[in-house]
Amino acid sequence: PQPVNPTPQPVDPTPQPVDPEPVDPEHNEYVTIQAAAAVQKYTGTPLQDGSVEVSGLPDGFTVTAVVEGSQTEVGVSENTVKSYQILDSAGRDVTSQFTNVVVVNGLLTVQPADVTISTGSASKPYDGIELSCPDVTVTGLVESEAGMVSVTAEGSITDVGTVENGYSVDWGGVNPANYAIAENLGTLEVTVNDNPITITSASATMPYRGGITLMSSEYEIDGLPEGIVCQAEMTGMQWTVGSSPNTISSYQFTKDDVDVTACFTNVTLVEGTLTVGKAVVKVWSDSVEKTYDGTPLYGGTIHWTGIYGMDNAQNGIRITSSAYLTHAGSISDILSAEWNYPELEELYTIETTPGTLTVSPASLTISTGSASKVYDGEPLTCQTIDVQGLAAYDISTVTVTANGTITDVGTAVNTYTIDWGTANSANYTITSENLGTLEVTKPEELIQPENQG
Repeated sequence: PQPVNPTPQPVDPTPQPVDPEPVDPEHNEYVTIQAAAAVQKYTGTPLQDGSVEVSGLPDGFTVTAVVEGSQTEVGVSENTVKSYQILDSAGRDVTSQFTNVVVVNGLLTVQPADVTISTGSASKPYDGIELSCPDVTVTGLVESEAGMVSVTAEGSITDVGTVENGYSVDWGGVNPANYAIAENLGTLEVTVNDNPITITSASATMPYRGGITLMSSEYEIDGLPEGIVCQAEMTGMQWTVGSSPNTISSYQFTKDDVDVTACFTNVTLVEGTLTVGKAVVKVWSDSVEKTYDGTPLYGGTIHWTGIYGMDNAQNGIRITSSAYLTHAGSISDILSAEWNYPELEELYTIETTPGTLTVSPASLTISTGSASKVYDGEPLTCQTIDVQGLAAYDISTVTVTANGTITDVGTAVNTYTIDWGTANSANYTITSENLGTLEVTKPEELIQPENQG
């Protein structure tokens, strides 16, 4: 350091009572006056230190100094000695007697305040949705500036992996150079999804249709996060009577058309069942009816439906009707079906709906004759009788006899009796009777001639 001339001191015109004490020549050496150096972390308030350190000054002397310096923001500036006085033990200014005075300015150093920014951590299984964590804490900001600074956690991750939870700072007018940031960053982690996911292929049934294949591409999925699309393919098929699994041959999970299947590790495939049941062959006969005529009534025309393709109905199945009805009444047809090829029995089941055979009673019309006579004391009868409607088969066995009779004067209906013989009376209904009349009249009175005297 080079000697610095002290600041000129004002001259006191007042006579001094005592001459200044002369400086001892052997103490006439360099005197160093050094302004204080100070260091502090940024606090938002000025760093100042007006003290000095003096070396080389003889005993009994003191120094007073004016030091000017201030540093608020992070940085370094001089702490300057603006003026000084050297006083003897009596307090007299003897500055001018010291010619080898070196003044050294100090340094005021403001270092960045230590700020720690911590962000939160989070993890989850992959679900196709962005993972973030807004948690953030800030320590170390100067109290007066804490409300001006805003820190936002900005880390995010969607796919399987890990990233740091970064952040951004809005300093809001605060000088960021005043702070030294230490980071304690959290971790965002997306793991493979091992939550259970179930893909179930549909079950389906149908009756046998002559070799038509039963398939189903439908499926249900459970446990897949929303927004993830599943595409599954089924290769199961069944065309003959029986059951087989509806096999899930492949599946894929996508998110926005990107394959994310590998992100899911706990997938269970549940296969439905494809079942082909026996086809139903419906067989029915027409209902038939007639009026009793003594001959059998046989079942009506036979029909069927439900036999497919190569199982040609004409060659595959044989259907017969064995019912017949002769007498009045009603019965169901008796249908039987047999397969010409035993293997068809494994493919079909037969449902029969028999028709009805109905024989209605024949209508009979019976007419008896009429007769009259004058009373003679003998019974009056008339054997004339006419029967219409008897079946030819019964004519020889049915006897209808007029049995009306009258003796006294008057009239009587010429009634009748029926001897059915071997015929069944239930086969007939007498719907009309034309019964004759038997009449016996009074004899005419004899006229006696008058006496002639």
